[in-house]
Amino acid sequence: MRAIFRKGLLGILAAGALAVGTLKIHRMNSDPKLQKNYPVAVNGKTLNIPDYEFNDTNCAMGARLVARDVFGMKYAECSAWDRLKKDKIIAKINSFEELDELAQDGKLSEGMIVGIFNPDSKRKEKYTVGFTHNLVYLGKDDDRGCLFTHYLGDPLFVENIEQLKNRGYEPRYIFAPQEQSQ
Repeated sequence: MRAIFRKGLLGILAAGALAVGTLKIHRMNSDPKLQKNYPVAVNGKTLNIPDYEFNDTNCAMGARLVARDVFGMKYAECSAWDRLKKDKIIAKINSFEELDELAQDGKLSEGMIVGIFNPDSKRKEKYTVGFTHNLVYLGKDDDRGCLFTHYLGDPLFVENIEQLKNRGYEPRYIFAPQEQSQ
């Protein structure tokens, strides 16, 4: 009787684990609901940044979807820190000044994802790859400098380097997709 109970319990646990895994895969592979488009002007050009509704923090999905929907770039469907394995590393950087120089030199292009360290991240102790958050580079505006978009939970932010510095962020990597879909 005990063996039957144990096998039944293991079966239930296995089914539960499979269901949770399936939900996670479904969530990663499904686009969240689009709330609206947020127009952002960059040197006279208007970009319509999709503002998706997220139930939790998912900066990596938000970055991937913005890069796809605005710039036609296809990044891997993965968490922020898995970009090191799944996308192409363009540069390892240590400061916003380096990031600005790369934008000036054309090595940081519109639609590229920047991996940054967020000192307020709940995940900073668990993930020790050096960064915890993803931003998408929108371009360099004459008045506001380099502009980035990112999600912190549900809210969409469009910020320049000074605003990101004020948050305590530190840039670490620049990524491009493994293959361009354009």
